[in-house]
Amino acid sequence: MSKKGLFFLLILLFLIIVVTPILAADQFPIYFNIDSNITIDGQFNDWPITIPCIINSDTQITNGERKSAENFNGLINSFFDNKNMYISAIIKDSTPLMNNFKGNDIYQGDCLEVYIGFHDKVHSSYQNDYQFGLSLTSGGIETWHWTKGEELTAYDVKIVTTKEGYQLEAKIPLSNFDIQTVNPGQTVWFDFGLDNGQGKDTRSTQMIAFGDGTGWQTAEVWKKAYLTKDEKIFNKPYIITPPSFKTEKYHRIYVWYKGEFLNDLPEFKSKFEVDNRAGYVFKPDREVNLSVSAKIDGYEINKVINVEKSKEEFKIVMPVRDIKVNQVGYLPDSKKYFILTDNSGELTERKFTILTSLSQDEVFSGKIVGPIEDKTTGDILYYGDFSELNRPGMYKIKINGFENSYVFNINNKIYKNLFYETMRSYYLQRCGIDLNDDISNINHQACHLDDAYLKTNPDVAKDVTGGWHDAGDFGKYIPPAGVTVAQLSLMYQLAGDKVSNICLDIPESNNEIADVIDELKYELDWMLKMQAEDGGVYHKVTPANFAGMILPDNDTNKRYVYEKGTADTAIFAGALALAADTLKDIDSNYARRLKTAAVAAAEFLRNQEFDLWPSNDNTGAYTTSNLSDEKFWCYAQLYKLTGQREYLDLAADYIDKVREIAPISWDNTSALAVYALLSSDNLPDDLKNKLQDRLIQHAEMIVSKVNSNGYPTSLGESEYYWASNKVALAYGVNLVLANQFNSDERYINAARKQIDYILGMNALSKSFLTDLGTDDVKYPHHRLVIASGQLIPGLLVGGPNNNADDGLYDKGLKQKGYLDDEEAYSCNEYAIDYNAPFVFLTGYFIKEW
Repeated sequence: MSKKGLFFLLILLFLIIVVTPILAADQFPIYFNIDSNITIDGQFNDWPITIPCIINSDTQITNGERKSAENFNGLINSFFDNKNMYISAIIKDSTPLMNNFKGNDIYQGDCLEVYIGFHDKVHSSYQNDYQFGLSLTSGGIETWHWTKGEELTAYDVKIVTTKEGYQLEAKIPLSNFDIQTVNPGQTVWFDFGLDNGQGKDTRSTQMIAFGDGTGWQTAEVWKKAYLTKDEKIFNKPYIITPPSFKTEKYHRIYVWYKGEFLNDLPEFKSKFEVDNRAGYVFKPDREVNLSVSAKIDGYEINKVINVEKSKEEFKIVMPVRDIKVNQVGYLPDSKKYFILTDNSGELTERKFTILTSLSQDEVFSGKIVGPIEDKTTGDILYYGDFSELNRPGMYKIKINGFENSYVFNINNKIYKNLFYETMRSYYLQRCGIDLNDDISNINHQACHLDDAYLKTNPDVAKDVTGGWHDAGDFGKYIPPAGVTVAQLSLMYQLAGDKVSNICLDIPESNNEIADVIDELKYELDWMLKMQAEDGGVYHKVTPANFAGMILPDNDTNKRYVYEKGTADTAIFAGALALAADTLKDIDSNYARRLKTAAVAAAEFLRNQEFDLWPSNDNTGAYTTSNLSDEKFWCYAQLYKLTGQREYLDLAADYIDKVREIAPISWDNTSALAVYALLSSDNLPDDLKNKLQDRLIQHAEMIVSKVNSNGYPTSLGESEYYWASNKVALAYGVNLVLANQFNSDERYINAARKQIDYILGMNALSKSFLTDLGTDDVKYPHHRLVIASGQLIPGLLVGGPNNNADDGLYDKGLKQKGYLDDEEAYSCNEYAIDYNAPFVFLTGYFIKEW
């Protein structure tokens, strides 16, 4: 052999022996056997050698926590044949096989989550990617295909209990992923997750093999793999580590060779602690780049471990103040008061003073009255009235033995400023435009310009671009959009003289139309696109699964227009009829367009033999509990708009079916229906008297609740559920509506108190809005906010939730059941319909403009 030939032979040997294991570490090899003959018995005795995925390091915890590494961990293997994916898992769990959940919620108990994608290039969307789960219980298997919103089909799974937990073996047909076969050399993206249930309502821990805990639902952070039938690849040594290393965190490192773990390698023992489970333990105390290598049977393996400093969780947490005030402030001529919470009996002198915030000058003093016990919280409360202080300025309240109150303002422009911030937040929720806002520093490129494809025929596109992102996600839904448009329209009808000249600093600010109307039209334009040619209205625009915590323009998921719904069509008709009435003297051509669409929607409803219920997938279900109130509003609002008797007759059919008036929401539009009829021309006297009595009784009930509560909320003890803040404010809106027919100062005072409650006069002394108040919301569950690191001002979050659906705080806390945390979606997420009643009330109460 020549020297040149010898040289190339040595290079080839080097590539085979040294480089191949390194490449394999970057491109994970998954074994492929064209036709496997595996018995699914939970024992794995007939499995080929594969390279395991190990979930056992602190940096793989994405939700919750575990007591110790020995308490919860897992080892997962997989391979393919031409028709199936095979999975085996050995899971150590001190509380094994605890999962009482079904369907979409199986991740809340013991569950194996699997993420799989079949495409060549990495992407951040969810297209051609799939997520499914196997619920792990002693009573059998529950499966759920989150991508499709249904159970897996034709699968075979076996669970066997062990002394330390359990092990699982599964055969999943590829037909569940819309493919029939795979081939050697094919690229596969994958990840595995383990959820630990402990018999509670939510999982205690989630661990992910490769994902980073924020965008782990997309292939962008999954492991890239390739299918191979070359068994030699699996008989080489590999170093298996978690995807990242952090200081002061527990990590497990393994060396895998020919189906076994090696934990007696001198090169590794010199750097790491040997554990009793065939691996090595590494808990670094400083940032370091550490290189480890070893030679095994002629193979050289090496790994560079980059240890980063653990992220210091710095959160601003304001103390709960005993002295509760409206942290934004009061109008000079309004009733002004504070609440003192004294559960420890510290009050010794029933006197308070008010000081200027900077100079500490005393400007007012008064007596403290009380106590009373708040029936919802059990708190012992006292009160102080300072209504006589009407000089504009910044103040704080002092009571001996207690920390001073948060600073508050007395100013005629209090409600104007509140209105500006909360109304302007809709502009910052716009979808489909470049946002470069110098005021809030919110910036992103135009998003979701491909909206969207029919859910029933994904090859057919329908232009539904524009509108507002509904909440902390990027979906767009007709039910909350409809009731939001309705309340903003009503606010303009009642307070247009006060809000029409307010500049919201939006792109349309220099035209001849009021900014409030321009912003309203941006959402109405989208709603019009959601109507089909037959008059029916589609439910929502979302992908099959929520995007990760990314900027909206980075969300490239394929998005769908979901089926038409009866409730959606009725809400659409009511909202557009109300908006048409509002705009008839502002933009008559546009108002006629809205009227035409509303009439077409109502005609569609009348011609439907059966009610329509759209599908959901995993991106939020706005499914009403009863369709009567939506239909009631639809026909009532069209009667007010058109004066046509046929709509009154249709609405009258629902008057006795919808006897109770409720807070305005996408699930109950009864208050909107009643107000539409009462404000209509030529309403028969018998109906007018009946509905007016009903509305007044409802208003009296609200006032009674406000007066009986220690804190100034309209909520009853059972009403601290999801979006309780919206409910409290919606009661306030109903009081304003009732006041139009039965003027009563008590209604107005009780309605204004709902603003006080939201802005700090509550058990937590919390302002439930972003960037408004001293102890304001700082960490909302909101993708744009989290991804950009920039807070959007004026977002109202859901507020106290007794059910603690996200599992981040204890249940049963009623008004105190709240956490200002990005992951606390059940109490700390914003939505457009949450803001709507707050915008309504602040617009209505504006004093000076």
